Amino acid sequence: MSKFHPHPGGADAFATAKIGISSYLDELEKSGRLTGEYLADARKNVPMFLEQWLTSSDLARLSPNLQQGLIDAIEKKQWNELINAFARKAKFGTGGIRALMAFDRDSIIAMKEQGIDAPFIKGENTINNIVLLRAAYGIGRWFIDHGRDDGDVPKAVVGCDSRIQGMAFARAIAEVLLAEGLSVYLFDEPVPYPEVTFALPTLRADVGIFISASHNDYRYNGFKLSGPNGAQISLAQRDEIAERIGSASFEEIKTTPLADLAASGSDVLKRLHFLGGAKKRAASEVDYYGCDLVPIHEKYAAQMKRFVMRDNLIGEENQAGDLGVVFAAYNGAGRTTVPGLFGDLGFKQFFSISSLFNINGLFPAFKSDPGEEQQPDPGDPRAAAIALAQLKKDQGQAKGYIDWNDADLVIGTDPDADRCGVIVHPPATLAEYITEDHFPRYSKEHVLIPADDMWALIIWYRLVMGEGKTDTEKKFIALSHTTSDSIAFLAKKFGLGVLKTWVGFAWLSTGVRSAWAGTLPLGISEGIAKTGDDKCDMTYYDTTGMNSDRKINVATLEQSNGFSILGGPPPDARSMGDGGHVMDKDGTLAALLTAEIACYAKEQGTDLLSLLVKHIYADEKIGLFANYYEPDPLDGEYPGLEGDTKKRAILDKADSLYKSVSDGNLVIGGRKVTSARKYWTAKYDSVNGPGFPDEGLRFYFGNDVNHVTIRPSGTTNSLRFHVQLHGGAVADEATAWRRRLELEAEAKGIIDHVREILGAPRAEGARY
Repeated sequence: MSKFHPHPGGADAFATAKIGISSYLDELEKSGRLTGEYLADARKNVPMFLEQWLTSSDLARLSPNLQQGLIDAIEKKQWNELINAFARKAKFGTGGIRALMAFDRDSIIAMKEQGIDAPFIKGENTINNIVLLRAAYGIGRWFIDHGRDDGDVPKAVVGCDSRIQGMAFARAIAEVLLAEGLSVYLFDEPVPYPEVTFALPTLRADVGIFISASHNDYRYNGFKLSGPNGAQISLAQRDEIAERIGSASFEEIKTTPLADLAASGSDVLKRLHFLGGAKKRAASEVDYYGCDLVPIHEKYAAQMKRFVMRDNLIGEENQAGDLGVVFAAYNGAGRTTVPGLFGDLGFKQFFSISSLFNINGLFPAFKSDPGEEQQPDPGDPRAAAIALAQLKKDQGQAKGYIDWNDADLVIGTDPDADRCGVIVHPPATLAEYITEDHFPRYSKEHVLIPADDMWALIIWYRLVMGEGKTDTEKKFIALSHTTSDSIAFLAKKFGLGVLKTWVGFAWLSTGVRSAWAGTLPLGISEGIAKTGDDKCDMTYYDTTGMNSDRKINVATLEQSNGFSILGGPPPDARSMGDGGHVMDKDGTLAALLTAEIACYAKEQGTDLLSLLVKHIYADEKIGLFANYYEPDPLDGEYPGLEGDTKKRAILDKADSLYKSVSDGNLVIGGRKVTSARKYWTAKYDSVNGPGFPDEGLRFYFGNDVNHVTIRPSGTTNSLRFHVQLHGGAVADEATAWRRRLELEAEAKGIIDHVREILGAPRAEGARY
């Protein structure tokens, strides 16, 4: 018999909770705040799951303090939080699971101070030690059951970013995987997610588990799942693993602390290896339990250096020494990787913003008032303003401080360093048009370059420096359908193919792999094959620019600040592309490529934005595109089941708006809607509801390059609004910037009108 017993007060607490929760749900139903399937799910699931968690002896074994946290919440009558914690099981999104860790800051602080078993509200629908242990068990069992082709023991790479207790979660996952019989490669410190995707093919491993909530605010956590080549796992495999996780019981989960394994001299530790630098870290920082350390950091850095195009640009005595680079780590895992990389390449004027440098999952520079939790996303204009404000605070306090007026650019990476944002000074031709109304995206002191424009510049540079001079008939780029058409037009100008997928690097890498294999379905336009099937292809938006000869990917990118270069066909399914980088986005690589082109611009006596006008906006074959984006809510997601109800109401209004297009009288933001398309792939029916267009509704203004898109997120319970407006070719720099600001203002007005129609206004005073 197990020595563990459920909390003695669990049964009585459940009896109290059952009555209180039922009454609270009655109130929500009566007020209309919770309706339909969400109400039905709550009535069914909350009592069932809550009773399991309160009375399970195995849960008490796995997390001794958890049941006390639930009992405390019941005594405080925290019915709303308990309902949202147990209304459902956390769902797989694009590449894993992401959800709230806790509903309030005090609980996050408690976990920071007391560890992952701290007693507060945890449940099936939050990210906590139990949910992650069960996920680790399900993943481990799936790989053990399926085995490897070579008969070897399946291998897992486990890492984390800077989230609160990320290292403790990663270690707990490693313990479960070891118990299931896998070999585990565990990073000895928080690292960029791209380093995990690099380690997988480098070590010939089978699965990567990365503890992260990407750029979401401090309350969130989750995990990303990657396959042997570093790409996100396939949809079919994801569903199989999700089913295995969902069917796992607490009783099945076995785990033994690493310290106990070491004390007993267990052979299990022979399957544990640590990943890190050339030397082990201090014993006071990391206990390696007598296991070996596999150096990976230098290999990862060396991989990225291969993509520098001009040997005489970066080194000891060249332009890199003159470029003033400020780095905003946003308290994330890029804090050592990016400075180390730039130092190796001879950047002498490289400065990190001190308050944003240290690992800190609370992200203290960002607002954390209830309802105003901001997220450390380097593509968010507010994050740019925060970075510059923190840089100014460094003056007179931080060693090696540089004044913003003396620097050339700020490069920022998010907590898992797979996104990159770039802040520069506005050229005089732009500064004269900037007013306070343009803040925080623009000010007289700064401009946050949209990813659409930064990626266009990087691709242009790489094409003119060599990529566009040879074998163009074999090359192509891959981008998501919400990414700017300026990039597609640029690629076509140089004779490259253009492959468009739906949103997310999982689909981008899937598309590239299809091109490699020669299995890319051709003739798809706007997600619809020529057969006329009204349902969209599950992966592809547009393949018309592709053919069987195009197998070398020179850029893969998306509007949400993600970039990589995937190269040509790999030698096998466990390898990265030939001459390519990792199979997911990499903010550290993007930071390096940005710095290289910034060096080039300075060498030419110009700047990044002036290059943009000269080589993109002024080009008759490309022209000026204004791509504007806003999430809704601006931060986080629609909270809980009431948020689900609100989101469903908004989606229903969006569907009604789509149906009204046929009347021919719809005007949005002053522009007449001439047609609309519904993009439904059914990938996320379990998240957004059956039949809703998971890749969005697009409303066209006269042609195929001017439009607004409304789409639900595939990662969180939120919406996305995207506008693209084309202003034609504009050669004069002053005119170009005036026109750009006018189009952005118009795009913002279009979204304002969409918000008004859908009943999704911004919070009062919110600016984006």
